[in-house]
Amino acid sequence: MISLTDEQIKKYTERFKEPEYYTAEEVENAIFLEVYAGDDEDEMEV
Repeated sequence: MISLTDEQIKKYTERFKEPEYYTAEEVENAIFLEVYAGDDEDEMEV
């Protein structure tokens, strides 16, 4: 196990001092997924 340095504690305490809130639209817009299926890698198109 590794402990945080005093500098890291200060940094992350400040960074996460206030909770972050995201709208459903922001979450939806941030999600990206591509699925490729095929028998031959050469057949795959991007």
